[in-house]
Amino acid sequence: MSKSYNKGEWSELYAFIKLIKEGRIYAADEDVNKIDDVYLPIIKLIRNEKGTEYDYFTGDIIEIYKDGHKVKEMPIDVFEDTARTMYDKIFEGAGNTNKKGAFEIPEIASFMEESCIGHVKANSTEKVDM
Repeated sequence: MSKSYNKGEWSELYAFIKLIKEGRIYAADEDVNKIDDVYLPIIKLIRNEKGTEYDYFTGDIIEIYKDGHKVKEMPIDVFEDTARTMYDKIFEGAGNTNKKGAFEIPEIASFMEESCIGHVKANSTEKVDM
């Protein structure tokens, strides 16, 4: 069963997945246009899930470590497909006037479990989110 979150909460997970997929953070000009040849490479992203640290190393194969021990490898294609699905569903869910606030994205429930993601958003008592 998938959980309901609002657009901002789903967007936190989308940004995390997109950063893993891209493997870099691009610079922008004064008009906020991306500069393709100026970027910082991302080696890994870190998530904390209930006191457990997960490290996601970028590349063609995403390596996932739990408290320093490798637990999973996943092809980048899975992250690309999930990012595309999330992008569409976030705007579809947020734009649905029949639903206010939170909505589900059941299409990514298995991805979240497989990629060791238990929570969509950072703990609101800690400002460690993006």
